[in-house]
Amino acid sequence: MEDVAATTADSIPLEVLEHKLTSRATEIAAAEAEWMEWLAEYDRRRGWVEWGCIGAAHWLSWKCGLSPSAARERVRVANALPDLPLVRAEFGEGRLSYSKVQALTRVANEHNENHLVALAVNTTGAQLAKICAGLRSSTATDEAAGHALTVRHWRTRPNYDGTTDIVIRVSDADAMQARQHVECEAQTIIDEAVATRQAYHSFAVDNWGNGRLSALFTGRRVSDDELEMLARQERRVFSPGAMGRYLDREWDADVREVLPMIQSPTLVLHRANNQLVDPGQGRYITEHIPGARHVEVQGSAHVPLHGDTEPLLAEIREFLTGHREAARVDRVLATILFTDIVDSTRQAADLGDHRWRQLLDEHDAATAVAVERFDGRVVKSTGDGALATFASPGRAVAAAKAIATAGERTGLQVRAGLHTGECELRGDDVGGIAVHIAARVAAVAGPGELLVSRTVTDLVVGADMTFADAGEHELKGVPGTWPLFSVE
Repeated sequence: MEDVAATTADSIPLEVLEHKLTSRATEIAAAEAEWMEWLAEYDRRRGWVEWGCIGAAHWLSWKCGLSPSAARERVRVANALPDLPLVRAEFGEGRLSYSKVQALTRVANEHNENHLVALAVNTTGAQLAKICAGLRSSTATDEAAGHALTVRHWRTRPNYDGTTDIVIRVSDADAMQARQHVECEAQTIIDEAVATRQAYHSFAVDNWGNGRLSALFTGRRVSDDELEMLARQERRVFSPGAMGRYLDREWDADVREVLPMIQSPTLVLHRANNQLVDPGQGRYITEHIPGARHVEVQGSAHVPLHGDTEPLLAEIREFLTGHREAARVDRVLATILFTDIVDSTRQAADLGDHRWRQLLDEHDAATAVAVERFDGRVVKSTGDGALATFASPGRAVAAAKAIATAGERTGLQVRAGLHTGECELRGDDVGGIAVHIAARVAAVAGPGELLVSRTVTDLVVGADMTFADAGEHELKGVPGTWPLFSVE
C-alpha cells in the first residue's frame, strides 16, 4: 500500500502537482457538463413544482446550497446548452471550463458558435470574457420574417419589484422587427411567471394540511415530528380552499404606489438567503419608503420565528430602543417550593365563601411564617397555595414540612413539590425551567405528600432527612422521565 504521508500535497513534485491540477480540472468540467444536462432536464420536467418551489433556481439554491444569483445563472446556462451543440460537446469533453461556457452562452448562436468555440479553446478564460463582453453584434433569426436581424446589444434584467427590463439596440431599419422580438420575449417572461404562479398555487392547495408548504418556510430540512407539527398548525389555520383564496388575494395586492406615502420610521428586515422571496424585493421596498432602513441578516428561513432569531431581534431592539443587547436577566441557584391545598374547590363549596376566605388567610399567614423562619422568600400566592424560594434545599424541605403541619391544624391537607435549579430573576418574580419543574413535581404529589426531585436529595446528603422512592414520572412539558422522592 502506498504510504499516506508520501501522497500529501506538500510532498508531490511540482510537475506532477501541475498535471494533477489540470487533469482534475478537465474531469470537473466534464462532470459539470453532465450535471448541467441533468439540471436542464429537471427544469424541463418541472420537478421543482413537487417541492413547492417557484422555479428551478429556487429549488437549486435550497437543495444544493447555491446563492440565489448563482442558482439562476446555472439554470440559464443549463437551458442554453441544448441549442449550442458544439459548446456542449467541448464542455462534455472537459476542454471548456464552466466559466468559459458561461460567457459563451451569453453571445453564441448557430451562426457564430463555430468561431467562438475555436476562440474559447485557444484563449484563457479572462481573454474569452473580454471578447464576449466586447462583442456588439449577434444574429437572431426572425422566423416570421425569414431573414436575419442584426442586434447590436441585447440583455434582460429582472428588477426587485417583479418586473423585467429588456434592453436592445438596433438600427432604425430593424426597429420594427426588433419590437416584435421584444414583444415575443416579454410574452415568454409573462407566460413563465404565470405558469410558476399556477404551479405554486396548485402545490400549496394540494399539500395544505400535510406540512410540506410550511416546511419550505423554515429554509431547512425538517424531521418527521416537525413536519407533523407543521401539518397540525396548517390545519388549524386554513382549509385548503381558504388557503387558495388567501394566495389569490395576496398576489393580487399591489402596494407599490403607497410606499412613498409612508411617513413612520420603517425597518425592513430580510434574510440574505431567503429562497421564497428574493432579497432584492426587500431592497425595493426600502428604496421607495422615505427614510427606511434596510438590513439583511444571515439565514434562509422565510418565517421570522424559524432559524436563528437573535440577529432579527437585535436589529429590532436597536431600531426601537437604540440598544442592540437585550435587558440583562439575573440568574441564581435556588430551591423552588410550590404548595397546594388538596381538594380546595370542594372545601370552598362546603364551607362557604366567608369561612373559606378565613381559612385561606390563616394558611397564607402560616406559610409566610414558615418560609421566613427557614430564611426563604414568598414570591407570590397561587390562590390555593404559594411559590417560595430558598438558598438551601434543606431549609426548603423543613419549611414544606412546617407548612403541611400548620395546614393539618386547620383541617387542610397540603401537598408540595421541590426542585433545585437555576432561576431567572425578573423583578420580584422568578422564572425558568427550574420553576416549571418544581410546579410539575407538586402536581404529581398526592394528598399530604411532599415530593422532591433527585437534585434535592443529592444536595441534602448527610442531613438528618429521609426520603422514600416515589418512582419515575413524566413531568408535563419537561423532557424525559424524572425520579421523585417522598419526604418522610
